[in-house]
Amino acid sequence: MLKKIFFVSVFLTCIFFSLSKFALNKQWDITQNRISSISAASQKLVTSIDAPLSIDVYTPNINLANFCDLLLQRYAKHSKNITIHLHDGLIDHDIAAKFKLKTEHSLLIKYKNNQQAIDIKLPALSESQVSGLIYKTINANQRWVVFLTGHQETDQHDNSALGLSQFSKLFVDRGMHVVSLNLAQAQELPTNTDLLVVANPQFELLPIEQTQIAKYLNNGGKMIWFTEPDAPSTQFLKNEFGLQVAPGVAVDPTSIDLGSPHPALKIITQYAKHDITADMTAPTMLPWSGHLQITHPTQWTISEFLNSSAQSWTYTGPGSENLQELALHKGKVGPLQIGLALSKQSANVEQRVLVIADSTFITNKYLGLYANKQLATSLIGWIEASSYALNFNPPPAQDLSYVPNKLDMFLYRYGFTILFPLLLICIGFGLQRYNTLAEERK
Repeated sequence: MLKKIFFVSVFLTCIFFSLSKFALNKQWDITQNRISSISAASQKLVTSIDAPLSIDVYTPNINLANFCDLLLQRYAKHSKNITIHLHDGLIDHDIAAKFKLKTEHSLLIKYKNNQQAIDIKLPALSESQVSGLIYKTINANQRWVVFLTGHQETDQHDNSALGLSQFSKLFVDRGMHVVSLNLAQAQELPTNTDLLVVANPQFELLPIEQTQIAKYLNNGGKMIWFTEPDAPSTQFLKNEFGLQVAPGVAVDPTSIDLGSPHPALKIITQYAKHDITADMTAPTMLPWSGHLQITHPTQWTISEFLNSSAQSWTYTGPGSENLQELALHKGKVGPLQIGLALSKQSANVEQRVLVIADSTFITNKYLGLYANKQLATSLIGWIEASSYALNFNPPPAQDLSYVPNKLDMFLYRYGFTILFPLLLICIGFGLQRYNTLAEERK
């Protein structure tokens, strides 16, 4: 009687939990690599959400929609403020244009008055992308871009042809606040500085300024430094990154064939393999740029992303438009390094710095020409990505490879294919023989 009561109780308990809300919402991830969970960094990010946050997936591909839903539900499990919506249509055209979406598969996140969207690149959406986009959305009003002043830098408020007002607007369009700072007067960068921009300073930075910028970088800061040929302010670049601007202006005679009025107004049609220029297909114009040289190794990893052609060279002679005269003062022969990307690992964050030996292409006069604006936007996107996307990578998977020993190989080859089936056959014959003998005894 007690056994019957016990089994009935267990049976009813199983039915209760299988039909209850508890069973519908509770999950346990017991896999070693936590393949059904988000990382601790992502969990911390999600629990910090203090207002409704909606995630909308737009795709006509039902399989991709289901995959995205499975991934996003891992986030919703940690916050009641997250809601997920799947749409089989396309995202609004205005939103697609604003965020430069190129495919019919997109993800949109809305939080308070902010929104961000990305293309969902097949075959899958990663935790790093989702967490990065959430971080970017909820912190949109907390990101500050500081333009260094006090050394006759190009003015980010100047609306003239040689000003940077249009370049500055690129940051504003991404939901970032833009301010200027005289570091010699302030003597310290604000702690909420998300990015420091140095646009062609005409005087060398004071020692205290160099110290404060170095401190900012050591604490995980990011920077874009634009410079020019024979720039008077390059000592910090040499001390911190082991870089210097080589003498002379980079000229490229092939630009004349492409329609440039002067070989120093270089038209770039081919780009180095780098995340910054991965989507660059249209040409850009780099006027009167310089050339960067690596003087000595530092703790920073340096990669090229913007080079001139192999037919280019540096020119150090008097002003001229005649190619033959320019060739008489030929310096270093191309390809010349115009843009370098620097990175290093600091704690769990990848620090990023860009140094470009041309500040003219981002001025109002040239930013709208060719694909200059796309290049400038790509620079900002690559620098900005280090703030969010790279902090949420899941831990590396373990035990993805297995090398069997001799015993395992023997069992796989002979045990499960020959010995085990023979054992089952023998057991079958044995049981049959036992049953036959039992019947004969009767």
